[in-house]
Amino acid sequence: MNHMFNRRNKDISDDKPQLRKRLLTLALPVIVENLLQVIFLFANMIFIGRLGAIALAGIGVSQQFIMLVIAVLISFNIGIVVLISQNIGAKKIEAAQKVAFQALYLGLVVSIILSTVAILFSHDLPRIFGVSEQLRKISGDYLYYLFAPSIVFVWMFALTAIFRGSGDTRTPLYVAILTNGLNIFLSYVLIFGAWGFPRLEVSGAAIATSISRAVGVLLLFIIIFDRKRPFHLPFRLPNIDLSIIKRMLTIGIPTVMERLAFSLGGFIYAGVVLSISEKAFAAHRIALNVESLSFLPGMGFAVATTALVGIIVGEGDSSKAKRAAIESLKLAATIMSIFGIFFFFFPDLLVKLFTSDVEVINQSRDVIQIIALAQPFLAAVFVLEGALRGGGDTRTPMYITASGMWLVRLPLAYLLVVRGEMGLVGAWLAMSADIIYKGIMVFIMLKRKKSFKSHVEIEKQEEVILEG
Repeated sequence: MNHMFNRRNKDISDDKPQLRKRLLTLALPVIVENLLQVIFLFANMIFIGRLGAIALAGIGVSQQFIMLVIAVLISFNIGIVVLISQNIGAKKIEAAQKVAFQALYLGLVVSIILSTVAILFSHDLPRIFGVSEQLRKISGDYLYYLFAPSIVFVWMFALTAIFRGSGDTRTPLYVAILTNGLNIFLSYVLIFGAWGFPRLEVSGAAIATSISRAVGVLLLFIIIFDRKRPFHLPFRLPNIDLSIIKRMLTIGIPTVMERLAFSLGGFIYAGVVLSISEKAFAAHRIALNVESLSFLPGMGFAVATTALVGIIVGEGDSSKAKRAAIESLKLAATIMSIFGIFFFFFPDLLVKLFTSDVEVINQSRDVIQIIALAQPFLAAVFVLEGALRGGGDTRTPMYITASGMWLVRLPLAYLLVVRGEMGLVGAWLAMSADIIYKGIMVFIMLKRKKSFKSHVEIEKQEEVILEG
């Protein structure tokens, strides 16, 4: 018995280097892709920052709605990644292809809804925050030009999820290199009217993003239909399969609820920050952009963990999937802690890229140093929630995220900002407490979890019932 126990421990130890290698292979392209996105966001914010603090605040108001839409799209993408990765792990390639088509069909419906809302209500939505007419016009224009052509916005997310679910994180990276470079160029010339282009200011930034995404969608479609690829889509379009869409939504809807709870709480939280002052809100947005640098490894390892856990669960090995999650956490926490050290000691290096306003710089510096201390906990939130989702459990992250926002962040923000008059520092202390709470809770829940849920097994059971 001791021999068997020692052999089992050796097998577990031996698979750690392999797990780390697979995680890094999946995560590094996502990290670089996200880095490109952050570089674009930095460039965009620098360009817009030259238009003044009001322009920055207008983009900040728009971001609240954009984050809500992205939250819903990411949630649906979880269903895509889980179903495709688990089917590929179970060697069911045709089933994975069918899932991909259903994802695109669903994306078309979602894009029609988004486009309609943007055309009809984009300039009315900012009124929710009670902003000035100038801010309403800036944010409304940005939302209109970003979401009126929603098909490219939605399909860019769906196609990226299809590639990642199949274990290919490199192709989205290569496309992102081109589209982000194009986006930066178009943003510059359309914001400032350089080289004969019209000066469109904030609207130009949104138009540039939509054009770049259209190019990216076209490239991803060309690549995904290439028959030379290990995983590709056939030219024959399958019929709409509501059972697959239902399963996709069953996986994704708890994440939608999670994101909605977080985003709706984010609206209230943003309102608390906006109540401090417009300069405080500008500092808030700049600090969030700086902090987003640490999201690179977090999101990269989250995507890698979701895909790898999904594949391993599809292969039928829940214990190995759990080990993969822990290895991913170790890697992400180490890298994000390094970011935290940099944030704490050198915040001004990044803040001054966005603004020369001394008051905005001082407020941004203070809150960046606060969030620097929460980086290991943020790594746990990213990675371990990704692991739970890859294993088919989207409810646990929903409960943890919702409780963190509504029971920790918002009450503390009210007490510290409104009652305690601590300004932006109070708001970010509340945010940090939320992150620490979620990091601890998701770690506890993963450790307690005995097995993951395979949606491929459910499909097999349904087939047996039908054949019977």
